[in-house]
Amino acid sequence: MKHLTLIALILLSGCASMDAMPPEYSETTYIIPSTGSKADLYKRSHQWAAETFTGKHQAINYADETSGKIIVAGLGTVTDVVTRYYRYTLTIDTKDDKARMIFKDVEGRRIAGIHPPSFGLKSQRGQAFRHFDSLRMKLATYLNHNKKDW
Repeated sequence: MKHLTLIALILLSGCASMDAMPPEYSETTYIIPSTGSKADLYKRSHQWAAETFTGKHQAINYADETSGKIIVAGLGTVTDVVTRYYRYTLTIDTKDDKARMIFKDVEGRRIAGIHPPSFGLKSQRGQAFRHFDSLRMKLATYLNHNKKDW
């Protein structure tokens, strides 16, 4: 009986969960040091975003070379008993010798009848933050890779 109660609590946790990230975690910012002009880092960041965000629910929503700004709609997953989806907004700003990534508007998304993640749960928040950090490392690698050595 204990096991049935535990399973029921796990399955129902998505039903009574928070869909949005708690306010104290509403924005995550990373600064990526690099070398290159604002225009060069913008072009490489734009290319990275185009290659990275290719899914049905992901898109580059805004890109302006003059301001060095790219805004992307992203989709991530959190896995517990089932895979749950969340959306977020990623803003990439570029300046000479650095780029900034800002993740915000993180919100659970109900897809295929699956309840969204509960970002009130530390484990599910942690999975989202690991996803963001993984994207930071991938953009940093992309920006700092010497394209002449291909």
